[in-house]
Amino acid sequence: MTWRPIPVIFSPIFPIEPRVNDWYGTAWIDVETAQLLKLEAHSPDDHNRLEAMERHARGDTIDSWDYEIESVTTWFETEVGGLRFPSRVELRRVKHHLERGKKGWKIVPERVFRVDQSYRHYEFFGVSTKEQAGSVVGGEP
Repeated sequence: MTWRPIPVIFSPIFPIEPRVNDWYGTAWIDVETAQLLKLEAHSPDDHNRLEAMERHARGDTIDSWDYEIESVTTWFETEVGGLRFPSRVELRRVKHHLERGKKGWKIVPERVFRVDQSYRHYEFFGVSTKEQAGSVVGGEP
């Protein structure tokens, strides 16, 4: 299957609950199915560091600086019954060093760490209500 993704930038909306819906990032959506294909996200602190680094790189300051930024990327490549599930997640922390170049600041990344998690062999289970189960639940007919 060929993906035709479009990037969608997202940010928190109110009410914000820390570590639940306070993430910033980009989601790649398949234009034909409207399904989520990939998600790259930053915590609020890492998002602020990323924006500060980009402002610094565009600016005319004399100081060099290091920015350590963590991100989480999730790929939704497993498709079951028309739904997509996570197939892998990458957590990475990168130290970005700003160096003065002839044309301004240059961002030099250096990986601090990277953790990869793969998901396979999904198992699916069903749930029945008391009414659906009938006499199986609590001896009722």
